Amino acid sequence: MLPALLAAFCIGLIRGGLKGLGPLFILLMAMSFGARESSGIIVPLLLVGDVMALVAYRKHIVPAIVKQFLPTVLVGLLLGVWVGKDLPEGYFQQLLAGLIVIGMLVMWVWEVRFKGRVKPASWSHWPLGIGAGFFAMIGNYGGAFASIYFLLTGASKKDMIGSATFIFFLLNVVKLPFHVYVWATISTETLSTDIPLIPAVAFGFFAGLWAVNRIGEKGYRWYLYAVNIAGAVFLLVA
Repeated sequence: MLPALLAAFCIGLIRGGLKGLGPLFILLMAMSFGARESSGIIVPLLLVGDVMALVAYRKHIVPAIVKQFLPTVLVGLLLGVWVGKDLPEGYFQQLLAGLIVIGMLVMWVWEVRFKGRVKPASWSHWPLGIGAGFFAMIGNYGGAFASIYFLLTGASKKDMIGSATFIFFLLNVVKLPFHVYVWATISTETLSTDIPLIPAVAFGFFAGLWAVNRIGEKGYRWYLYAVNIAGAVFLLVA
């Protein structure tokens, strides 16, 4: 039960604003319940964290960001529903990790060498949104692609968190019927497993909220670079 509680705490931290801890909570949940079964247990916990985050960051949702990114994320989700059921887990993990490393390295080069001189490509939300939706459906880990997109927008840390919260809340709501009726990974049994984990999500959320309020804008951007690359490396070697 301890790994599951730690995973729920990590979910809370992420929804509180400390993004990039996806690989850790996914591994902890898989250790507790198995990779496939845990995917259905995770989604309701994410929704609990989403609701808390929507209350905390409701004034930081940027409509222009949501309008541009959300449709592409939904396209990626539908693609994930179609191919995810039969995608070999090992292949998925390696593909996800490789794409995150490439994306974050490109972002690092842009931040250090070209920011202020070269504008991000106007079409960048398409591959990043599709990647976010696809891997959010398959592995509950689309946050890294969303982080790259939000870094490209130049949004403040709370605008990033608020906009991401709204987008992924809608995404998780859309995912529910697919988990129930297509993949059969959410049931009354999995929901009963979620109930004792909710307090850990809440505790993690308030801890994440406390931490975000003490990290500066520049520090938060570099935190996102570091934690997402570390998470990708973790996926490669786990």
